[in-house]
Amino acid sequence: MKVFYPALSASIAPLMIAIDKGYYAAEGLDIEMIKVGGGVSTPALIAGEVPYTTSSGSAISAIIGGAPLKVIYTTEDRPGYELWTVSPDIKSVNDIKGKAVAIQTRGDTNEIAMSIFLKSHGLPANAVSYLASGSEENKLAAMQSGALTRLQQRCSAGGCARSSRCSAAAARTSSTTRPTSVPA
Repeated sequence: MKVFYPALSASIAPLMIAIDKGYYAAEGLDIEMIKVGGGVSTPALIAGEVPYTTSSGSAISAIIGGAPLKVIYTTEDRPGYELWTVSPDIKSVNDIKGKAVAIQTRGDTNEIAMSIFLKSHGLPANAVSYLASGSEENKLAAMQSGALTRLQQRCSAGGCARSSRCSAAAARTSSTTRPTSVPA
């Protein structure tokens, strides 16, 4: 059975571990995990070309738009969004007005979450512009290369405030384009 996933992340670790440990095989399931972005896998799911995808963000956006999909399993009890920047002039939430935020695709849950985040800090949803940059890998590469000099919104299990992953990711980048979190 083919299962599409959008990116390597902590949220799919239980699925990968279960495959490695043989748990699915012991139940008679032959699972093939295939890396395909949510912008491709969700339309394939809707069309019946693939039975499952772990692209919950893309699926939820499609559900909001009326797609006949159901989320049947999740490994997270809350979204873990992070907001990173390489711009030294951004030191607080108010400093992001007028900046570009990288998201996977327009209308995805990253964009929805950003709108909610902005409103929760007294800013209008259109206080920023959005750059659809694709996968998490593309967003990080754009930040590291300097092609994206503004903001990146990233989703990971746990979130920046509750994890050391941000500092670990920052340590892997060059000193001139080190992403830092924007305090809430």
